[in-house]
Amino acid sequence: MRMAPQASDMGSNTKVETLHFHRPSPFMKKKTKIKKLKRVCFILQLKKIKIAAYKRWHKRVWPAQLTLLRRAGWRKLTIFVRQDGLLVGYVETPSFKKALANIAKNPVNVKWQKIMAGMFETSRRPDEAMKPLEEVFH
Repeated sequence: MRMAPQASDMGSNTKVETLHFHRPSPFMKKKTKIKKLKRVCFILQLKKIKIAAYKRWHKRVWPAQLTLLRRAGWRKLTIFVRQDGLLVGYVETPSFKKALANIAKNPVNVKWQKIMAGMFETSRRPDEAMKPLEEVFH
């Protein structure tokens, strides 16, 4: 059984390109196992008078906070706000519970959450009040 086409299979004027497969170099980085990401949606309620301030803060999120979120497993974090202050958040992460735990006690996050806390209707820190919604269709 022949695996690759031969020049004789295609006529005398046909060029056959041969592909060579090499072993990966021992110096190449090993592929890391990719964990399956889960889609998570959550809601919070902003105080109406704080919506503009919340939006301003999120136009200039601290680079240290963004780095912390990425390292903690937060991917594709997206936040939507309705005119009445309803906030809908979306994130992809291997484990929402672990992603929250990974940022909970970090000093950068504690400071950020303290600033954000006064903008919400809850008496808890916003990251502690995030409860995922049930996904019913995708």
